[in-house]
Amino acid sequence: MFYGCTSLKAVKCYGTTAIPASCFYGCSSLEEISLVDGTLQSIQQNAFSGCTSLKTLDLGGSSIAQVSSGFISGTKIQQLVLPPTINSVGSISPSAFSGVTLTSITLKGMTSAYMTAHKDEFNRFGASANFELVSSDNVRY
Repeated sequence: MFYGCTSLKAVKCYGTTAIPASCFYGCSSLEEISLVDGTLQSIQQNAFSGCTSLKTLDLGGSSIAQVSSGFISGTKIQQLVLPPTINSVGSISPSAFSGVTLTSITLKGMTSAYMTAHKDEFNRFGASANFELVSSDNVRY
């Protein structure tokens, strides 16, 4: 759709249910994405790859159920908010955060009790997972 559109700076999504694979791939000037109405259900692989100006992505108001591999690879996203519909570590692809310099992921669908009980499962993100996890009840890991 916007693949390689280097002049695109901001996007507002109204009534969007899916962001296709590589939709914003290489949109190096993209700084802001607003999900206006909470209808987003799906983000496909590499949707935001190469969006080097994108620093924050708040999907907290969406209803996506899975985080695809590499959906934010090659970005400079530091803060990511995932919605309550991402309610288990199994909903997140092991390579979802590869090549990203995340500092914080807020998991609105996971309580601190869940995160503590499944702590070992979070290790599947590998050694590059140097980010803070924040549970729905604001406990930081």
